[in-house]
Amino acid sequence: MTTIKLTEEHRRAIWNEEPIEIDGETYEEDAVTEEDMDDDGKTRTLLLKRKSDGAMFQTWLYWERYGYEDYSFSAPESSNCMWEVAEVPVTTTEWQTVIERGVHVYEAEYPGEGSYCLTVADFAQKQAEAIAEYGEDTYVVISAAVRTASGWHPVEPAKEDAA
Repeated sequence: MTTIKLTEEHRRAIWNEEPIEIDGETYEEDAVTEEDMDDDGKTRTLLLKRKSDGAMFQTWLYWERYGYEDYSFSAPESSNCMWEVAEVPVTTTEWQTVIERGVHVYEAEYPGEGSYCLTVADFAQKQAEAIAEYGEDTYVVISAAVRTASGWHPVEPAKEDAA
């Protein structure tokens, strides 16, 4: 890994978005990869590209806050070096809900309570509670639903083929 020492002059030039020259090589800002802000200032992680071969270097600088949205460069708080970096693909794993098969689920809408997604057993219990509270004339609108990774979704009734 190549590490290059930065002077305060280099860091001020980077802060002003100007190219810097070190040992005859020119480096220019390529991207801001991260920015972290708090009440006192903000830290930016930057990528600089070496013009001669396109090699990428990373450093970070600190901007001290002195007004509502006014910042100034703070040399003592900034990195005094930059190091060579390379782009590396990263694989991430995400856990999602599995579609439940073979479970009859209903979306039931109860007066004054809104909608619920219920299994048949839960539906029967909820219906009994509604009848006990609101009387025998209680009606419930139900429709079939399926559970996927993004939640419960109504299922459209199957259409019969025209013969």
